[in-house]
Amino acid sequence: MAGVDQATAKYLEANIGQVLSKAMSDMAVQQPNDAVDFLSNWLKTYADQEELKLLSEREEQQTEKDRALTQKNEAEKAARREQKAAGKQGVDAAYQSLLDQFSDTSKPFEEKYWSELVEVAKQYMGAQSVYLGLLDEEGLEDVEAPIIRYTHESLFAGSPSLLDKVLPKMKDADTSNLTYGALTESVPEEELAQRCLWKPAPPPQPPVPEGEEPPPAPEGPKYLPVSVPCVTDQALVHYFEMPRLGAYLATPLVYPSYYTQEAFGEAQKFESEKADSAKAQKAKMEEQEAAIREAEEKGAEAPTFEEEEVQPEKVMELPGTTTKMVLCMDTLGTNTLFDEAKFAKVMELCDACAACKARSEVREIDDQALFSINVERRELADDPESGLPKMREDVKATLQVQQDDEMKEIAERGLEGDLKATVEEVCAKKYAYLLAKQIVDDYKDSIKAYAKVCFTVQPEVLNIVAAIAFLAGYSKAEVYPARKTMLKWSKMKTFFDNDKGADQLFGRIEAISLEVGRKGLEAEQKLAAIQALVPADFNEEKAKEIDPAIEVFWTFLSTALEYRLSALKQAQVEFDERKKKAEEEEQTFDEPELTTLDDDFEGLAGSA
Repeated sequence: MAGVDQATAKYLEANIGQVLSKAMSDMAVQQPNDAVDFLSNWLKTYADQEELKLLSEREEQQTEKDRALTQKNEAEKAARREQKAAGKQGVDAAYQSLLDQFSDTSKPFEEKYWSELVEVAKQYMGAQSVYLGLLDEEGLEDVEAPIIRYTHESLFAGSPSLLDKVLPKMKDADTSNLTYGALTESVPEEELAQRCLWKPAPPPQPPVPEGEEPPPAPEGPKYLPVSVPCVTDQALVHYFEMPRLGAYLATPLVYPSYYTQEAFGEAQKFESEKADSAKAQKAKMEEQEAAIREAEEKGAEAPTFEEEEVQPEKVMELPGTTTKMVLCMDTLGTNTLFDEAKFAKVMELCDACAACKARSEVREIDDQALFSINVERRELADDPESGLPKMREDVKATLQVQQDDEMKEIAERGLEGDLKATVEEVCAKKYAYLLAKQIVDDYKDSIKAYAKVCFTVQPEVLNIVAAIAFLAGYSKAEVYPARKTMLKWSKMKTFFDNDKGADQLFGRIEAISLEVGRKGLEAEQKLAAIQALVPADFNEEKAKEIDPAIEVFWTFLSTALEYRLSALKQAQVEFDERKKKAEEEEQTFDEPELTTLDDDFEGLAGSA
């Protein structure tokens, strides 16, 4: 019992002893008449106070938690604001950096700029997708022109590529697809709304003095962007996928291109006249200096010459062809608007890009002209002691020995008549072809140098290079631009753009075999198709006039085709001789037709 009493005492002491002690102390001081009532009221008051104290402590704790949470949220908001500000600064910095690159007149345009333009525009405008389109007025194999085809893109994850798609121009509406409005020059003011064209506000004009007529308002840009705040509100919007809510913006990027033979011809003329003028001026100065020296030697008074008026240096001006591109972007799937305040900045970026591309093309065509008229380079190609003539003679001497040996073997075969003449002709053409092939290999560095500096070439050059490529086993897809029926130098130039591509081309040329037995040829690789590419009325002299490199290619192609045709004819003559002999001897002739041995026999009759 003692243990139980002690436990009870401890429990009471711990839970109520101190409280009762205070209550008894207060009661002893106040000595109320009703001690029980006093004690009950005191304990109730004490309990209420303790409960209020506990509630106050809880409120303070909650306040501290709320304060800490608020501070945390504010810190996170501040961090997000800083991050957003830093992101905006980064986007603005990327925009300005690209704009500065485009505006730097000392920097040439680089192909990577197209991709950078797409990426920067996407970040700057907050777009879901951005894609760069080119107005193609030639069309494709299966699509009638005009069309817009896409060359570069940056799309949201999971979206299918647009690089294999085209935007057709509607035939049954005056406005056609809205995007074409961005590539239409000087649209009348009354049609802007109908075409969804956005026109920037004109710049502020200086005040007009009282009494004077104000100057005419500035015309503004010739090409304007298309802006559609909500694409589902416009029936003329073309969807490559299902319609989705969002905005659309198409900004024009138009520039004069100088990759044409007309511009190249003008550049040649300008540089030739400039060189002639400099040469004449130099000759005149030398003549005057010689006259002064002669007078000094004779002790006579030095002649004086009238000082010529300094003429301002001429600036080369080239004719250009308008190239129209359009930078398209959308927010489809997000249902958000583009910031209209940024439209003018995107236009500025596209205009700077266009100007940079045009400047670079002028420099590139000028460099091509200077390369083409380089007298020293052309004279070197004709120098018997070096260059092409020496290569030709060295190789020719080696091959001549081999040809003589083969001619002796032909003579020993005892052939007669047409057959003998045919076999000898084939032998001669074979070694002319082998000589031309060896010269191509020896001259390949000069050919690569020519191709590298060329940005436009004559149609004859296009056909010659294409014919050689098909002869070397290249497919149509490797020679022609995708879905195009016209040869383009921009495509064939890729054969020479790097050492790997050039080495592959010259390696394939080296591996060409023109012996009978060429099977599995595609239509473009057959002799009849290759012959159709050969320029009419073209010869070695015309090829040399274009460039010594083209002379080498032309000689190789012409000798290759002559040898190939003569080899096929020889096989046909020998086949016919064997067949005739079998018929005369009344023997069965069971040789397979030559068309089963070589694909080019199918068109041999037409080629002959």
